[in-house]
Amino acid sequence: MSKREPETEPLLRFFKNKFRSMIEDDKEDKSLPPSVLQRLERMAVLLEPFDALAELIATTLPRDPERTVALRKLLEARDAVQRARNATEEEEN
Repeated sequence: MSKREPETEPLLRFFKNKFRSMIEDDKEDKSLPPSVLQRLERMAVLLEPFDALAELIATTLPRDPERTVALRKLLEARDAVQRARNATEEEEN
């Protein structure tokens, strides 16, 4: 198994958990209401396994078309989970 070099997998940029960074940023300025922070935290936790799996795929599999397909399909699944979570929260409110 070979490790990938940095910046060799463009698809990985879509697996960065922006919700986690928003939560960390808010710890300093406390600008977000608690209800928004709770929603961000739930989404961050939900998406973390997808992000970890994408990193594992990119670092352990050889760079070829099948790896790219795997990452694209994982991204599609991640997006679907995010949309499903958003729809559920809209119904709850």
